[in-house]
Amino acid sequence: MRLRSEVELQQFAREHPNCENLNLRGYPWVTDAVLVHLRGLTQLVVLFLSSCTKITDTGLAHLQGLTKLVVLNLSDCDITDAGLMHLKGFSKLEELNLNGCTEITDVGLMHLAELIKLEELYLRGCDKITDAGVTEFQRLHSNCMITRW
Repeated sequence: MRLRSEVELQQFAREHPNCENLNLRGYPWVTDAVLVHLRGLTQLVVLFLSSCTKITDTGLAHLQGLTKLVVLNLSDCDITDAGLMHLKGFSKLEELNLNGCTEITDVGLMHLAELIKLEELYLRGCDKITDAGVTEFQRLHSNCMITRW
């Protein structure tokens, strides 16, 4: 099902509260304000928000109740270190894609340290993250595969 607007997403969320997989990749109408409609989708396991360039740190706060997420793709979203603080409660998260999130630094990477089940972390184009930051993160998460290049 292809959703074409915020109104359709709102209706979808009401009618499918047990949805486990949602792909909103590249939809130009997905903004911080739109993400509030995801709050009721507490059964989500996979969420793709890649290339939703109007999503910022503010929008990530609306995702905090989605604690069953295992896969989250935020590639090419406009998020910073501050936004990553909203992901701390995602204790089941195994895969996180932050490719192209150019404002994330080592500080943001350390906000992810509590994600103990994280197995895959994608950081291509996150040029403000240093080798030292990756090394420290790997020390805390030796089982996590980090892709930077």
